[in-house]
Amino acid sequence: MVFFAAGMEAVAEHSLMEAHVSHLLTKLLGKNPGASIAIFEGLSGAQAQAKALKRVANEALTPDDKALLFKIMDCCKAASTGRDTISHRLWLMDDQFPDAVVLYEPAAMWRLSIKSEALNDQGPISIEAAKNVQAQMRQAAQIWRMNDFDLVKRQAGKASVALVAFGEALTLGVTDAGHTKRQQIDALLKF
Repeated sequence: MVFFAAGMEAVAEHSLMEAHVSHLLTKLLGKNPGASIAIFEGLSGAQAQAKALKRVANEALTPDDKALLFKIMDCCKAASTGRDTISHRLWLMDDQFPDAVVLYEPAAMWRLSIKSEALNDQGPISIEAAKNVQAQMRQAAQIWRMNDFDLVKRQAGKASVALVAFGEALTLGVTDAGHTKRQQIDALLKF
């Protein structure tokens, strides 16, 4: 149950990050974004939304601000990768890992199941064939402990903070305070 709660916290933090992406796009589109926001919100998937944000950034931002935003978007991508693992993998428990959960790629499980059946149909299974299937199983599985869930949550939180701060930097403009805010964002993204 503890792992489930940690996974849901990471997913919830990621959802908050996605809301900040939407908010930043609204800011970039100006005072009357109207139809553009409707189109953006209608895009399915974070990749499509990130692509839209990058395209607007290409039109609306200076080269330095664009580079900083792209660093922020890389941070968002890292958080999304972790969230996708949590959300789209099978969760398995194993007595060998009492302090962890095994996240397993569903498609790999079905492929390996078919390979195992084919090996069984061939008759006696060689040690080499069994080790090959075992190696493939290990590649498709990830052992996740609490610190792995925590890392995904922190990545999404860092991306959220950077997105909000970037919006503030844009509002501050080309001032000393705006420059300082941009430096703070850059420093945050280096950790």
